[in-house]
Amino acid sequence: MGELSHQEQDPEISARSAISAEKIVVSLVGKIRQERNIRNRRLRFGLLYGFGHIDIVDYLTSSQRRTEAISHHQERGFNGLVTEDLDTLLKYEYVPPDSTNPSWGWRAKIENMGLFDGTKLKKIS
Repeated sequence: MGELSHQEQDPEISARSAISAEKIVVSLVGKIRQERNIRNRRLRFGLLYGFGHIDIVDYLTSSQRRTEAISHHQERGFNGLVTEDLDTLLKYEYVPPDSTNPSWGWRAKIENMGLFDGTKLKKIS
């Protein structure tokens, strides 16, 4: 997406995309790098997002753009967003069936990421 496209985009969608990208980079990418001891190699993975969030690609590849967008929305108090959800990540885990665990299946858990201090991104404030 070009610079003009970002400026014309819906501010709430832009904020959600930037925050989602931050969560993906910190949680998913960070976890994969740590588990597989990958430091300098670029990771490739697939994501399914609606077309309105096409800007997430830019936010994932540019930490500067991500920081600028989050800072911009942070200064406005994340207007239009549910601030209680800024720091949460919904994770799904599959528990396979076995003889010791009769209640197998998908489990969802909410995890606090610790990225934000109140409503301020820690690395910006």
